[in-house]
Amino acid sequence: MEDPRPTPLAALYPERITAVVAVAAVSTEFDPAGTLRGRVELGEEKMLFGRLGTWFATTLAEKAPATAISTLMLGEGDLTRSQAKQLTSEIMADDSQREFATTLFDTVTGPRKDGFENDFRQFKDLDLPLTDVRVPVLLIHAKTDADVPYEQSAHAAGSIANSRLITVDVGTHLSAWLGPDAAEIQAAVVEHIRM
Repeated sequence: MEDPRPTPLAALYPERITAVVAVAAVSTEFDPAGTLRGRVELGEEKMLFGRLGTWFATTLAEKAPATAISTLMLGEGDLTRSQAKQLTSEIMADDSQREFATTLFDTVTGPRKDGFENDFRQFKDLDLPLTDVRVPVLLIHAKTDADVPYEQSAHAAGSIANSRLITVDVGTHLSAWLGPDAAEIQAAVVEHIRM
């Protein structure tokens, strides 16, 4: 009988895949709607799909980028106000990170409701045969990620024989792109892919 579980591409086609990078990825069952905080955050996310939410987010990013970035950091990471303020200052001081952060608002808004809802339907009962993955896998995750729990990458690291987990102690769901560790993480990604 055929296994009904979704199978990672790297397990299905190991001869075609040379390396995998998974940034703050879901690797096993995940249902944020099971907690009050999760339901609130899902509701906030869904507000960005409509015209009003899109207008508000993109206007905030354009007119008050520091406020927009601070709000983003607090939403994407379990940070204290002080940590979010420090992180926002660092991002604002870096031209490329500031531009990336403000441009990001154009991608998290708008008509993506169907894909978003499908993701969370899939996550509820996710049971991937991760032990079948043989190619090198680089996992990247912040312990203080507010979107996807760090345990998701820890689970993957414990299940995939040829894996390495880069842990950001204080960061967000976006630590691979925004924050003091971003350049080092990106360099590790490039090195991993070139192997």
